[in-house]
Amino acid sequence: MSSACPQVRWSGPPKINGPQERGAGTIVLAFMKRFYFDLAGAFTACDRMGHQCASRREAKEHARFIAHRIAAERPPFAQPGNYIRVRDENGVEIFEIPIHVGPGYSMRQVA
Repeated sequence: MSSACPQVRWSGPPKINGPQERGAGTIVLAFMKRFYFDLAGAFTACDRMGHQCASRREAKEHARFIAHRIAAERPPFAQPGNYIRVRDENGVEIFEIPIHVGPGYSMRQVA
């Protein structure tokens, strides 16, 4: 799948998500990764800032939130073929979330 959005550029060091304790007093720092949430389909917009998420799972939830919000606030965007394309910090497309009106969400895995 080819993206019309530019490759991701360095945006500084990753955000550190506070110390987390893991058994026997061992402290581990969790690094946040940056994901990009592009609007794709009949209407396109490239996310140039991105959003830091702790994992791909959190990025999926954020994409679902964005798709739901767009469908609710801009009903004309909720059409077959319109979706949120999620890219990782390297610009690799990892999945898409369709923008549609309805209670359920579906997801198409890309990578």
